[in-house]
Amino acid sequence: MSGRILYRITCVAALVIGSAGWGAPHALGQSCSSVVTSYDFSNGTATYAADVQNWSAQSFELTAGILLGKITLLISNVGATGDTMMVQIRTGGPSVTDPPGSTVIATSTISDANASAHLVDFTFPGTPLSANTPYYIVVTSDGANTAGYDLFVDASSPTFTPGQSFSGTNGVSWSSRSEVDLAFELRAVCQNPAPVLSAPMLLAVGMTLGILGLLFIRARRQPS
Repeated sequence: MSGRILYRITCVAALVIGSAGWGAPHALGQSCSSVVTSYDFSNGTATYAADVQNWSAQSFELTAGILLGKITLLISNVGATGDTMMVQIRTGGPSVTDPPGSTVIATSTISDANASAHLVDFTFPGTPLSANTPYYIVVTSDGANTAGYDLFVDASSPTFTPGQSFSGTNGVSWSSRSEVDLAFELRAVCQNPAPVLSAPMLLAVGMTLGILGLLFIRARRQPS
């Protein structure tokens, strides 16, 4: 008899717990709020060249560590060809005013023949970025010299404070361009924490354990 009661109580408890639900964390891969952004994309009126010879870069620094999800740039294709554009995340420093280093920690590519100015997302697989560390968005393409992509920059004042832009040749020799910044946006990937018990679920678990305890005591007291 007590076994059948115990079975029924357990079934009811399972239904109650299931309907109470877990706290809902963000799904891994969902874009979170913008972590670092340059000035409004509408200010991207000047351009850098991004081709097999001309490289561009933008330094930035975070106040908290993140998993990098994507970087958005304002670009246009020169000649509307199918060149491949590449964005690297590099280290460097020790200051954001120093040029990019040679260490590449992540790479993303696209092929986009659109000759009009438009926004493009470069996705990254949750690359970890640390706080208070200079990082660099380095941009190039396999298009011919001055026939790859235009990369729009913001020449308005004031400039982007936690970083600056650079123009370079072949990704090695860099010149500081403190008067302009890339029009860019950087977003993080939401980390998926362990499931959290909601208040209704905690209550259901407590009540269920209490009832099961009483039934166990009652079953022990009944004569065999």
